[in-house]
Amino acid sequence: MIVAGMDTATPSTVAGLLLDDDRVLEARDDPEGPSRGDHAARLLVLLEGLLAEAGVGWDEVGRIAVGAGPGGFTGLRIGIATARALAQATGVPLVPVSSLAALAAGAGDPPGAVAAVLDARRGEVFAGVYASGRELMAPAAASCSSPPTSTATRCSAPPPSSPLRPSPPSAW
Repeated sequence: MIVAGMDTATPSTVAGLLLDDDRVLEARDDPEGPSRGDHAARLLVLLEGLLAEAGVGWDEVGRIAVGAGPGGFTGLRIGIATARALAQATGVPLVPVSSLAALAAGAGDPPGAVAAVLDARRGEVFAGVYASGRELMAPAAASCSSPPTSTATRCSAPPPSSPLRPSPPSAW
């Protein structure tokens, strides 16, 4: 089954195709500077380019996947609305995908946990923790009053146990 995927949770506009032979085609538009992206103008262009590169049409797509956040409100709105319109027009099932879970999956299957973090702007991040395809910490927004390297160090250490919070899973 051919799957068309898209993500607009960040300033980058990303589209991908998973083909029947397990090949993956990807196209992305990474804006320069502080731009929040040009999702509305770029998303369908990227998808159409991938379909042309693969030599397939929308009638051969069996599923549409869309990044469902967390992320920038306007970008998510554009991506989800585009995906819904394509699903309705083609009659193809639409599947939401957590942007953080997809980011963590890109790390493969390391022996420990993976912290997926996206810039939420204004000194905050969206973060989630995953291991072996399971969500260990639900996606949440957090303030970033320290530099990314010290935040990463804090995230790599197991959280302290307390009577109000049970010990973390042994995978940590």
